[in-house]
Amino acid sequence: MPETALAEHKPFNPKPPLYGTPEALETAITDYFEYCSVQHKVPTVAGMAYHLGFESRQSMYDYENRDTAGGAYLIKKARTYMESDLAQRAILGKGSIPGVIFTLKAMHGWQETSVVEHHHDVTLSIDQLTQQARSLLAQASPEQLRVLGVDKTDDVIDIPALPVPDRAKVDR
Repeated sequence: MPETALAEHKPFNPKPPLYGTPEALETAITDYFEYCSVQHKVPTVAGMAYHLGFESRQSMYDYENRDTAGGAYLIKKARTYMESDLAQRAILGKGSIPGVIFTLKAMHGWQETSVVEHHHDVTLSIDQLTQQARSLLAQASPEQLRVLGVDKTDDVIDIPALPVPDRAKVDR
């Protein structure tokens, strides 16, 4: 990395990212957010990882996953703050909305969902329909059967026969 790029990312923290106490980690995280505020930069997961002295976001995630002293909570809380900030930017229309959406998806696990409706024409015979109706009614409670006007005695469901429509009249 060119020296000018390093100079832009001050304060550079060259020490290993092993914080002895949660308080030390919290101080470093607070320093990062203050740095971003003073420099008018948007806090990012990669920026925080770099500022804390990790070699990559993945290194920070690994540290977060193996920490038992309370540091994991602080890193998750900081990432949640960044996620909240980005969501507010998207809602308020601040900055590049596609960029904000990309970052929320790439760094914070957001996903778009879509609903796909399927419409199929299904042809069933009267016997098939009657069998399905009996199957569904067998699962109904006595109260539901009473409301539907269906008699159920000795596990036999009495469904009156439906008249079969005259196909010639239906097609017209």
